[in-house]
Amino acid sequence: MSDVPAVVFEHVALAFDETVVMRDVSFSIPEGHMAILMGPSGSGKSLVLKMILGLVRPDAGAIHVHGVRIDGLSEPELMPVRDSIGMLFQEGALFDSLTVEENIGFKLKEEHRQPADVIRARVEEMLAVTGLQEFIDRSPAALSGGQRRRVAVARAMAARPRLLLLDEPTSGLDPITAKTVDAGILALRDLEHVTTLLVTHQLEDAFYMAGHEAVSTPDGIVIAPAPHRSAREVTFLVLNDGVITFDGGIDALLASTDPYISMSLSGWVPPLHA
Repeated sequence: MSDVPAVVFEHVALAFDETVVMRDVSFSIPEGHMAILMGPSGSGKSLVLKMILGLVRPDAGAIHVHGVRIDGLSEPELMPVRDSIGMLFQEGALFDSLTVEENIGFKLKEEHRQPADVIRARVEEMLAVTGLQEFIDRSPAALSGGQRRRVAVARAMAARPRLLLLDEPTSGLDPITAKTVDAGILALRDLEHVTTLLVTHQLEDAFYMAGHEAVSTPDGIVIAPAPHRSAREVTFLVLNDGVITFDGGIDALLASTDPYISMSLSGWVPPLHA
């Protein structure tokens, strides 16, 4: 695993006309780790993901992805960087006219030009990890909301990206369905060993991700409690009022006296700390 961080923001600023979204945003995500980005609505969380993809450029500061400074790159220069990133948008954005197999294998076919048998094997591998093997020939319209979201996660991971960006992957889902999506993400994070940046306002999902891990067993993939994992490999970031107001592990988050964090956590205790 590389010592070079997967993502680095250095004093990034961004404004739209008179509206300042980011004043001085700095953080770093080590290779192979997960960062969970939280903050109030409109704080710019989704914009962070778009800036990592080079879709939005900062007004000031620097952004590095896998050691490459990207904020000044041209579109052709950005393509190799984007090729190393898997992205899950808020609504999944599946192609309705394609089957599950065709959705997951789309990038492998259209961009990587891989042989059909190689694509099929990778699709089957991703469906096994996300627990959707029997849906390979279905259309997105025949799937539930949680199943569609898991297919979108599998598609984001199919091309073996080094970095996975997830924008509110469980938004609008009921708690039980959300857990199936969380489990799929954990399986890909832990078994594919990919760096992950998760944007969410769902506290239960955030703490579940930080306190659990996917383990491959002879009987299949199991999601198991891992209460000490977050101290090593999962970081919480809070974006508020244009800056990162918190950057640390789950225990430090629970002990924080930051007004926004205290208000968000008021009356709510994560299961592993109950």
